Amino acid sequence: MPRPIINGYRLYYAIDDLTDPWLPHQAVLMQHGFLRRHVWFYGWLPTIVRYLRVFRPDLRGHGNSQAPSLRYDWSFKGFAD
Repeated sequence: MPRPIINGYRLYYAIDDLTDPWLPHQAVLMQHGFLRRHVWFYGWLPTIVRYLRVFRPDLRGHGNSQAPSLRYDWSFKGFAD
């Protein structure tokens, strides 16, 4: 998966999509909590990827995403980015 750089730090995400490409379909964001990573939802995938496109990012400093420095300015804008 691509690892975009946002606010100077690499983020990781997985996209799972087994929907029919010729039919319209919805997408869903599955965001894990603290001390988890994108694989937390792996057991759900067989049930939903046939009907929904699933986007599973790792939070900053979790899983395969880069950890910010100790002087990182945590803010709502940073999370929104």
